[in-house]
Amino acid sequence: MKCSILFLFSCFFLFSCQQTGSNVANNTGVAIPKFTTIVGEKSFYKQFKGTLGTQSITLNLIKKPSNYATSGTGLSGYFYYNNEEKPIPVSGSIDDKGIISLDTWLGDGNNSFFNGKQSVDGIFLGTWADTVSMPHKSLAFSLCESYDNRAVPFDYFYYTDSLNLFKNVKDSPKASFVAGILIPSPAADKTIADFLNKIFLTTADPNYSLEDTTPMNKRPQINYPDAATMFKTQRDVYFKDYLETNKNTKPGEDFQSNFSNESSVSVLYNSGDLLSIGETIYTYMGGAHGMINTTLSSYQLQNKKKLGLDDLFKPGYQPVVSKLLEAGVRKQFNIKPTDPLNSTLFVDKLEVTDNFAVTNKGILFLYNSDEIASHAQGEISVFIPFSDLKRVLKM
Repeated sequence: MKCSILFLFSCFFLFSCQQTGSNVANNTGVAIPKFTTIVGEKSFYKQFKGTLGTQSITLNLIKKPSNYATSGTGLSGYFYYNNEEKPIPVSGSIDDKGIISLDTWLGDGNNSFFNGKQSVDGIFLGTWADTVSMPHKSLAFSLCESYDNRAVPFDYFYYTDSLNLFKNVKDSPKASFVAGILIPSPAADKTIADFLNKIFLTTADPNYSLEDTTPMNKRPQINYPDAATMFKTQRDVYFKDYLETNKNTKPGEDFQSNFSNESSVSVLYNSGDLLSIGETIYTYMGGAHGMINTTLSSYQLQNKKKLGLDDLFKPGYQPVVSKLLEAGVRKQFNIKPTDPLNSTLFVDKLEVTDNFAVTNKGILFLYNSDEIASHAQGEISVFIPFSDLKRVLKM
């Protein structure tokens, strides 16, 4: 009986995956290519849909050749349960046998793990397990590549280079430059693709010192014709600054002269008229640890508009949203209602951050490392459903 059920379940998802194949067009009228393998590609962005146990989920996954991993390939992204659409970060790798492992971390000790493999028919099958519930849950998942409901198909481009500090010196320290970017694929709607390309290929002027503390949004903006030109310009400026910063360093005095600059992009939400992404920059300039900063952005695609807080909320929203953010942080860190926030955090009140990502069912607010808590506590995110925000929403 179990075998029959499993056979029917597999047939259903095989049929579902085939519906997104080369003979089926998306809402732009352009055919979406038949599924591609996770293992065989150097880098990609893929959206998967399917089930985890009895619940429907969506997974937005990016693959890049990891600049730091000793084995396997770097995977990162977000998944969410379709009934609530709270983006949950995932990261992981693919081993040499094609086994895909993804870990999730919510910052509150709630970990879970996806382990599986893509079948020859394109179905990503495996087992999800968690570390919180008692007894621990273990559920089957089945996902297939899908871009329905006008999801934007993307290609992910990845660039990496390095520069030795000393020429002709064995084991010289070096600067590593790594960059990734999303580019709408040929299957994307052209007007939306043009809008997104203009955004993704516009960056702050890279001609600044590594010690410059001017906020990125206050620096001059440059529009690049393509990703390769943007990457190479940023790389050249970074390497020049690296050499200048270490110009007085001599061999044998270089134990903290291995620098890194890595930028990457993740998709939190990609459905209908709404796209939400995260841009993460990791930098290391010596010292005990590097720094990670993630900037979230959301776009209404039909209106060609980046969303701000004033687009979402009525005037006077701050006290309501701040109170909900505080409740979310107290729950994550088990801070009692009678204890002040600064018993655990750096702050005694949570201001509403403009670092947020929107889904069709809520808003994820993100505070970066060292922003409201210690570096060891990492990024802190709070998801607030729209149902809790009704009285202050414009929508």
